[in-house]
Amino acid sequence: MFTIPRLAPPPALLFCRSSCLPHPAPLRLLRPRHLSSSPLLRSSPSSPSRTSTSTSPSSTCGAYFSPSSASPSSTSQTLWRPPSSPSLPSLRPSSDLPHIFACPPPTHTVPSTSWRSLPPLTLPRLLAHYKSLSKARLTFLVVLTAMAGYALCPVSPSSPPLIYDLLDLPTPTPTQLGVQVLLSTALGTALCSASANALNQLLESPVDAQMARTRTRPLVVRAVSPLHAAGFALVAGLAGVGVLWAGVNGTTAALGAANIGLYAGVYTPLKRLHVVNTWVGSLVGGIPPLMGWTACTGSIFPSSSTSPSPPTFSSSLSSSSSSCPTTALQSFSASLSPYRPTLALLSLPLLLYTWQFPHFFALSHLLRPQYASAGYSMLSVSSPVHAARVSLRHALALLPLCSIGFPWAGLTDWGFAVSSAVVNVPFAWMAVRFWREVKGGGVGEQSARRLFHASLLQLPLVLGLAMWHKRKAVDGGVDAEVRAEA
Repeated sequence: MFTIPRLAPPPALLFCRSSCLPHPAPLRLLRPRHLSSSPLLRSSPSSPSRTSTSTSPSSTCGAYFSPSSASPSSTSQTLWRPPSSPSLPSLRPSSDLPHIFACPPPTHTVPSTSWRSLPPLTLPRLLAHYKSLSKARLTFLVVLTAMAGYALCPVSPSSPPLIYDLLDLPTPTPTQLGVQVLLSTALGTALCSASANALNQLLESPVDAQMARTRTRPLVVRAVSPLHAAGFALVAGLAGVGVLWAGVNGTTAALGAANIGLYAGVYTPLKRLHVVNTWVGSLVGGIPPLMGWTACTGSIFPSSSTSPSPPTFSSSLSSSSSSCPTTALQSFSASLSPYRPTLALLSLPLLLYTWQFPHFFALSHLLRPQYASAGYSMLSVSSPVHAARVSLRHALALLPLCSIGFPWAGLTDWGFAVSSAVVNVPFAWMAVRFWREVKGGGVGEQSARRLFHASLLQLPLVLGLAMWHKRKAVDGGVDAEVRAEA
């Protein structure tokens, strides 16, 4: 047992496989001394010594060693024995036995100049570590998608949440209730996302040390202890679920807790087991907009009240002449009307689920060497062409989803079909170029980088356009008819 000082190791010692850190290295199998009398296992006395005399970090860890011939003053490596086991047989190397993979403890020391003390853990630094543990930019994107689901829902919260009964507060006005539910949804979603991300880093900290992109995270450099990170994740998770349960409703709180478990308990371990982890991660990304929707409706099951009829296209069809094509189109639209509430509920989660494939596969294509060295099971590592094809498939699927699904479900007017296509068509073309370059045997890094950066712009633009056209539909559709009747 020994105590690790609170020191920050330099990157060359922490992440280089040829450093002094213990790792598997080939060594000669050792045999007990009492077997030395066997003629099959007796070593040739004329065989040269294969003990290592190098003291460099790169040579000592994989050297042959002989504890029986090593002296305390020698520079060769020795086999460590626990003091409580004096009866262990003496071991010596043999050239007649096969090799095994083992690693003796390093005998060299790290120069004191290679280490530096960590700065004091002040409150600003602690908040910065919490920000890194929660992955602030990713959490902001999650909250943005949840707010989009809240904004696109055609109904408003009707019943006061549980907090009004617990604190015996007066019944709020509809405006006060809407603002309170909106803020509670944003805060609870942010806390749940921070908890899931902290648990993810806690489980992956040994692997994060092997990737250049993640080797400066707080858990890797020991800026915070694993117990500290686990406490932060637990407090954030309980607080997030509690805020959603007391300030919104039980359905949204259950979705938040399920998303924490799905991300930290299923997606994180699956990243080292199977390439299906990307599909599971996409499901995790589709839940936050569903949380924003249930914050308004109070239920995950769709109803006819949550899907208004399309304000522009349907009214133009009903006011037109009853020609055969128009009548057939009206009949087809009427036959699909029972499915409109379900599509209205799933439109935004499907958008987030589909968007994540070109976004993540473009990123993972750029990080293939790091993912491979860390042992992650990624489709971009095992089959880059397949990953590029999946990215193209989902980038093309965004076109009918935004141009047909959103307006037909009644979430936006039909102007969104044109404005979203202005954003989605160039995005799909970048996915085509990425697929062509990888399929043709090219490296594909430049096209992957362009696709990744475009995905960071495409999603906020599409969500903003959807909310803009949703306001235009309400102002120019239902409210205009009410004002005309008045």
